[in-house]
Amino acid sequence: EQDLSGAIGLGSQEALLKQMTELDAERSRLALEHGKLLLAEAAKNVGLKSQQEINVLQKHGNLVETLIDLEPRIEVLVMGRKGESSDHPGFQLGSQLESAIRATHCPVLVSLPVFENPKEVAIAYDGGDGSRHCIEFVLSHVPLFKTLPVHLLWVSDSKPIGLDHDKSRLELAGFSVKSCQKQGDFDSAVNDYASENSIGLILMGAYSHSAFRRFFVGSSTTKMLQKTKVPLLLVR
Repeated sequence: EQDLSGAIGLGSQEALLKQMTELDAERSRLALEHGKLLLAEAAKNVGLKSQQEINVLQKHGNLVETLIDLEPRIEVLVMGRKGESSDHPGFQLGSQLESAIRATHCPVLVSLPVFENPKEVAIAYDGGDGSRHCIEFVLSHVPLFKTLPVHLLWVSDSKPIGLDHDKSRLELAGFSVKSCQKQGDFDSAVNDYASENSIGLILMGAYSHSAFRRFFVGSSTTKMLQKTKVPLLLVR
């Protein structure tokens, strides 16, 4: 007599579970091998352009949790704006990017698909903690910026407190500094200024507002991540 109930017999169920377990193990093995190939190719590409010592590390688990564990060893974290699985034609962010930026406190360089060495650098300045952290980062990494011209850009009706002081500090360190005021929406004003002045890198504070304000007003950091046409260095 045929069993039309759709129930899986005990023997069939055990066989199916065994097949599923073997499939998961094979997927894990392939993911591990894929990761090794990615790391090897990345190390090779960096080695062709740099004399720096290159170390690779492969970890299993959640990306954000792993970054938190590694944070004491990270001076700058570099991430792409869009992940490999993102096929949206617009400026959609990678699924891990915002979480990584919010969870870590190290500077994060958000790179675009094509990177060019910047010839001019802009700091989105508002006089807050984020601005001061950007200034400190530049002053503590003078060789990294190789005395590139620095633009101090503020988007408001009045000059931020501390702007003249920070401009003087940068000039004493050997930088050529230009300060400029723009009005309008923050992200649009900064992006327009970057396009008009050949800015190749923008520094700004990251997620300085409360979650309540971000919910109702939106985050200037997220808007900049979505719209920027040059790499962003986010400092907290």
